[in-house]
Amino acid sequence: MGLDKRVKLLFLFLIVSLPLVAKPLVVEVNAKSAILMNANTGKVLFEKNATSCAFPASVTKMATALYLLELEKDLEKMVVPSLEALRVEPLLKSASFHKIPYRLAPDGTMMGIKKGEELSIRSLLYGMLLASGNDAANVLAESVGGSIPRFIEGLNRFLIALGCKETHFCNPHGYHHPEHVTTAYDLALITRYVINNEDLKKISTSLMFTCPKTNKSPARDILQTNRLMKQGKYFYPYVLFSKTGYHSASGSNLSVAAEKNGRRIIAILLGCDTYVQRYEDAITLLEAAFQEEVQERLIVSKQKLFARHLRGGATPLVAQLSADLNYYYFDSEEEEAKAFVCWDELFLPIEKGARVGAIRLFGEGGRVLSEEPIYAVERVEKTLWKALKDFVSRFI
Repeated sequence: MGLDKRVKLLFLFLIVSLPLVAKPLVVEVNAKSAILMNANTGKVLFEKNATSCAFPASVTKMATALYLLELEKDLEKMVVPSLEALRVEPLLKSASFHKIPYRLAPDGTMMGIKKGEELSIRSLLYGMLLASGNDAANVLAESVGGSIPRFIEGLNRFLIALGCKETHFCNPHGYHHPEHVTTAYDLALITRYVINNEDLKKISTSLMFTCPKTNKSPARDILQTNRLMKQGKYFYPYVLFSKTGYHSASGSNLSVAAEKNGRRIIAILLGCDTYVQRYEDAITLLEAAFQEEVQERLIVSKQKLFARHLRGGATPLVAQLSADLNYYYFDSEEEEAKAFVCWDELFLPIEKGARVGAIRLFGEGGRVLSEEPIYAVERVEKTLWKALKDFVSRFI
């Protein structure tokens, strides 16, 4: 059979459309709301009330840290807290929250910052993320934002820009306020950005940090309390980042990102009845994802030929893959995909074996799922008229 009879000329670039449907993971969790998300793609593998508003408690602090490092890059910068940032007020018997949302409460977790104490941004970040110090969160917000309310205004705008549509924070530490709310989905979005920050990953997974001696305190050790990072029943060796949270109105909360065999997964648990449940739920979700097997689907065979007419070409350009184009995926992340011929910018003559383009498989949002180059099957000469025209143009 002649080559021209084996070639189907493609006037449209689209060659394959796959209306695929993911199969969400089937998992039982105790959390009132939860989500499992691929950190690289944003694909949701599992969700339970993931867009329902909830109280984040101290998981708030990861958002505070992320925004803070957008504003301040010098972690060795020294700051001195104001009395306003350290003010502790007991709740009124008739109230469950402070009218001024960032006020510290006696039952909140603290780093133990003293009036007039000089501390570095780095030490305060460890105090906020490891010790979950509400005082450290206030001091950081004030020192970088100019004031705590101004920092919170900027933080909320920042989170909207990240795509967090249901999040509104009233303070930098997460102590209860009825208007301080978020969703599991929004927290997963925030975590996606957090794990791209090496400082935040290092801080959150450290077992201990020695806060240097200050003008008010001797050197002191800040210890890791997150059981995912500590040897024991709930130790999980693949953690990249994690932050816990708790108060009576929120229940036990957890954000965790983990990586195994190159696959990064985020789990958010909100409203667990006990602190143990949040660890159990997190490990259950992460393991359900990591135990999935990679699936393979042939999209375009290397035997398939592609062709196009080139202006001034004596024959059609015929191209072929050197290897099959395959789609590798997990069942919980399978998505609608379309394969296109994407031609390179081409100039005559074209040699046999020259790369002339690629077949790309695009997924949701235009993300490239797979790609293989295509190469010219035969040399394409110029027409006599094209060759003559090009020769004459050299002397004009």
